[in-house]
Amino acid sequence: MGQEPRERRDDSSERPPPMSPKETIGRLSGNEKLETEGKTEQRKSKLKQAGNQAKDAFKK
Repeated sequence: MGQEPRERRDDSSERPPPMSPKETIGRLSGNEKLETEGKTEQRKSKLKQAGNQAKDAFKK
């Protein structure tokens, strides 16, 4: 009844952002081109998601 809510830990600032498989393989193998391609694909994906979210917001 009188329980206090648990404190929520935010570990997001402690972890690096996840890398794409292409980026990881490029980094591990020393292939800069593959690493860059992986980063580029991630950025494109994030931009597309942001565009879709903005479009959905205007539909409402």
